[in-house]
Amino acid sequence: MRLTAFHLAVLVASAAFTCSCGPRAGLAGAPSEGAATREAGSPAQLEEVFGEVDATFVLLDGETGGKITYDPERAAHRYSPCSTFKIPNTLIGLETGAVEDASTIYRWDSSKHPKEEWWDEVLVPMGLDWARDHDLRSAFSQSVVWFYQDLANRIGPERMGEFVERFGYGNRDISGGLDTFWLVSSLEISANEQVEFLRKVQTNELGLSERTVRIAREVFERERGEGYALFAKTGSGNLGDESIGWYVGWVEKGDAAFCFALNVIGEAEEVRGERVALARAALVELGVLPAPDVEEPEELSSWDRLVGSEVEVTGTAADQKLGAVLLTSAGTLWIDGLDSWPEGRAGEDVTVTGKLVERFDLPVFVQKEGEPVMSGIPVPEGTDMRAASRRLVLEDPEWER
Repeated sequence: MRLTAFHLAVLVASAAFTCSCGPRAGLAGAPSEGAATREAGSPAQLEEVFGEVDATFVLLDGETGGKITYDPERAAHRYSPCSTFKIPNTLIGLETGAVEDASTIYRWDSSKHPKEEWWDEVLVPMGLDWARDHDLRSAFSQSVVWFYQDLANRIGPERMGEFVERFGYGNRDISGGLDTFWLVSSLEISANEQVEFLRKVQTNELGLSERTVRIAREVFERERGEGYALFAKTGSGNLGDESIGWYVGWVEKGDAAFCFALNVIGEAEEVRGERVALARAALVELGVLPAPDVEEPEELSSWDRLVGSEVEVTGTAADQKLGAVLLTSAGTLWIDGLDSWPEGRAGEDVTVTGKLVERFDLPVFVQKEGEPVMSGIPVPEGTDMRAASRRLVLEDPEWER
């Protein structure tokens, strides 16, 4: 299993965040197995995306109820939700008061959750750091298992069971241990069930407070572009000799919402490296997300002329996996020293002053056929690696807080 050039372009574009919005996708109102037209999106469009990859993908139009399903039999099969359960766990924690808000900090107790050897090998190359205190926002973004285990324990077995039952989440079985039942244990859910649950989250049909939904949306948001917003979560776990990888969430485009769920099975490193790119490639193919554009906009040269200068820039605040950024019409500017924007700022227009500098530290690599999937941003062979690793950063940033 390997990423095609198209998948690589999607992943690079995701990291660079230089996309522009495409037209809204329309899904057929009836189930898609042979029913949807190509104009409205169909499973046939996904054959090129997935090829021989062992995966299923489901897309649900929240407005029409129409579905597009790649491998319907697999989509009905239940697997452990792994870290995608952080979505309901977050909602339950906020609703019960087990966690106050997105800025609530849980202290890392190394005696209770000792650092494991694989953390440095797997997490650090991905830019993740579990061996520190986290708030809800960073714990979700970095998929910090110990944080959500502590959260589950604060929720308690009775309330946890009541909410999982109320949500109708998968097989609703939390018997595998209060802080482990979602980690390849008793709880299982299918891709079909994931999108139905996510639709209820997006429309707040779960009967949760407006405050819970508002804070949760801020935590779940992964990306915001011109005319769309992406809310999503990854997950992965061992299945004997192989691993399962999830990427689930929804895309909002105006008044429309499209819920999606992908799971893929393969070698652990491959699964971690491919799940997001595969899902994004499917969403692009179906017209839900804009097509990737890995070329820097021509206007970016205006920033080049200002490198080394003090600047004042207005753009849209956004959180990406590698840190907080400011999205402008001329490209993306990184905010030095900021992992994520303060609560409520992501998605808003913010004016930032600081010194504009260039750095060459984006984790790019060339993925070669037959080699293990690496962590970082894959680029095609022949790429100028120094140019690909370049980013523009606002040092000593200041803005109205």
